[in-house]
Amino acid sequence: MSKGKTTSKRISEAFTRLRKYSCWVGNFNNKRANNPGLKDHPDWLIIKPYYAIIWVETKIGRDTFSEGQEKLMKMLCWFMGMPKSRVYYYVVTTAEEAEKLSDRILVNKL
Repeated sequence: MSKGKTTSKRISEAFTRLRKYSCWVGNFNNKRANNPGLKDHPDWLIIKPYYAIIWVETKIGRDTFSEGQEKLMKMLCWFMGMPKSRVYYYVVTTAEEAEKLSDRILVNKL
């Protein structure tokens, strides 16, 4: 990836490339006013074929979790801990982490 790109742009590219490989990728992190029903929603939702669901929260720089985000993170992590769960939750803070996670998703190493 180009060195001139911002971290946010590189993270976006890392996840949106998964669309080429039959994943559904939704980005809920935008500058427009979100639907109030999406408050505290993780930034990314990736659905893999065969029903694996991956939630990704991005925290860049000084960005921190809101109280609602922490509560939702704990709920999603609870689902991750269930036997045979196909629900995953990750926090990425750098473009490199996003690229590695994207690679892991593609090779089924979750």
